[in-house]
Amino acid sequence: MKLQKSTLFLVLIAIILGGLVYLVEIRSEQQQQEITIQEQKLFNINVENIKRIIIQKSDTILEFIASDNSWQMIQPEKLIASDGVMAFLLDLIAEGKSDRILEIAPNQLSQYGLESPIATITIELNNGQQQQILLGKETIDPKLIYAQVITDNNKSTIEIVIVSKNWQYAIDRDLAEWQDSNI
Repeated sequence: MKLQKSTLFLVLIAIILGGLVYLVEIRSEQQQQEITIQEQKLFNINVENIKRIIIQKSDTILEFIASDNSWQMIQPEKLIASDGVMAFLLDLIAEGKSDRILEIAPNQLSQYGLESPIATITIELNNGQQQQILLGKETIDPKLIYAQVITDNNKSTIEIVIVSKNWQYAIDRDLAEWQDSNI
């Protein structure tokens, strides 16, 4: 069986075009992933730049300030904060990510548990800027919760992110757990 030159030529063209399409798709997919990864980070904060953290829950307010080598709780009690507990919270602040962003109208906040959030975490930086994250209710997946990162933009819609439930675990602690056990 002998192939005609035109058939062989068409097969060769199809292989070359298929290879080009494959390369273009791979390259654009890699660029898309890089863009997506950058968009997923909740805060653009270095831990060294954090001066104060205030956690407001329905029944209590916890306030921490950074000192030379540790964190000090100043409200509701004055004590040295646990390095492990603070490291967990600081890691979430510096490296916390979201894989989904939802845009909602302001009147829909209650559907996501954000009209009366379970907690509000305020992060004050050394330069005086403040950023906040409000933690809402669980999603359909019990490992995830809704959250709202407060920014300075004045949009008619509100951006809601879906974050790990680790945010809730990081702040739902007894007062004794916040205290450094080495004291």
